[in-house]
Amino acid sequence: AVEALAEAPKSGDFRNAEDAVATLASTTEAAERMETKDRDYARFVAGAKKEHAALEKKIATRRVEVKVAAHRAKVDAAVAKVDERIGALSGEPNDSAFAAAKEAVADLTSEIDAGEEAANDDKAHRAYLAALSKKAADYGTTIEGRRTEVDVEAHRAKVAARQTKVDERMAALSEAPKPADFDAALEAVDSLGASLDDGAAVAERDKKYAAELASAQKTLDPYRSKVERRRVEVQVCLL
Repeated sequence: AVEALAEAPKSGDFRNAEDAVATLASTTEAAERMETKDRDYARFVAGAKKEHAALEKKIATRRVEVKVAAHRAKVDAAVAKVDERIGALSGEPNDSAFAAAKEAVADLTSEIDAGEEAANDDKAHRAYLAALSKKAADYGTTIEGRRTEVDVEAHRAKVAARQTKVDERMAALSEAPKPADFDAALEAVDSLGASLDDGAAVAERDKKYAAELASAQKTLDPYRSKVERRRVEVQVCLL
């Protein structure tokens, strides 16, 4: 029965092995109670007692090995899922991709916590889970970092589009602008300013981008001044 634990034992196999060892223990105890001067028999009983102790230890050790292996397989599968989900954040990920990545990390953390019993029984597994727990925290940081990158890229694209519109409107003032052209230019500058303001939340997560937006903010008033100056120039020419 104990040998059946070597491959991929089930819970029933452990019960069978433990029952077999318990039977050996009962037989040995009964043999000890027998009064005999036969030294060979006495040595045989003593050997049986040692074998009983060794088998109990073997079963207990194998039970821990199976428990640890089963949990390790679940944890490794959870890690693979996290790696897959984080890999999916390359390119142009959507909100669902980020949610899936965070969910995978949460599942990994839960699986690590579920291995407390196995960790208590096996020092190496306990160390493995401790290291993996720190890695899970790093996974979270990686996801948040990528979220910030994507948000910055998206916001920068919006700002660039508004900046292009400003450039177009300002260029339109160089020839023979009409009153509506000045209003359009100021509207474009205000739209750019609103877009820059919208990036405040993203800027809080990226200091470099915050500096970029702050620099862009400084161009707004000069744009407005240039528009009004050009408006005056045109009006003077009409006198």
